Amino acid sequence: MTKRIFIRILYLFISLFICGLVFTGCFGERVREGDKSEAGLRPAPGSLVPNSTFANRLRLRRSIADRSRSILALSRTGKDGLTERYHPYGDLAMPVLGYLDGYGRGLDGIEYAYDRILLPADATDKKNHQEPLILSIDRRIQALSEKNLRWQIDRLKAKQGSQIIMDV
Repeated sequence: MTKRIFIRILYLFISLFICGLVFTGCFGERVREGDKSEAGLRPAPGSLVPNSTFANRLRLRRSIADRSRSILALSRTGKDGLTERYHPYGDLAMPVLGYLDGYGRGLDGIEYAYDRILLPADATDKKNHQEPLILSIDRRIQALSEKNLRWQIDRLKAKQGSQIIMDV
């Protein structure tokens, strides 16, 4: 009986956390420039990739981080010299973060909703070179909830699932 109550309470907290993200917005403050968690990993945000042909020059998007300032998505120069989006934690929070098309435009999630903020229209405009966008999600709780959801989907042989986590 106590195990059943514990599971219900856990589901309640997970549900409340996700509702908190939805209703309060999962977009918090911005990181100050010079954040050490991404130092040296990429050129200045919004800058053009140097020494590339006109067709291959892509502007670098600003980073996205969780509330503990762990970088969830950042731009870096790939092996072929082109800019690519890198996710240090793999698929963690991908439905929230979203993804980019081949031209570096956001197509879903935060990448789409904040496309104009993450990628300034004019890469030479120094005023638009701002700090990364900080989300109020916690990557540890997100990882635990995604693992839990995968387990439930496998256990119930469901096609898909969703859950809500809210901090009250």
